[in-house]
Amino acid sequence: MNLQDYIKRRATALGIDTEGLIKSEEQIAQEMQQAQLQQVAMQAGPNAIQEGVKALGNSYVESQRQTAE
Repeated sequence: MNLQDYIKRRATALGIDTEGLIKSEEQIAQEMQQAQLQQVAMQAGPNAIQEGVKALGNSYVESQRQTAE
């Protein structure tokens, strides 16, 4: 059963304008993709932050070395 189609038909039968109320398949897919990306970012977040801090620290140390020479 296509639940989305049923909801649209039921709303129409009740005289409810569904414009903007029911998400399209594309919107649902996009939101699912966003949620997956956020989950990956949250899982990788602490490691990515630590790696970024290390990289910044290393680049700062290197720039100080070059300045001293």
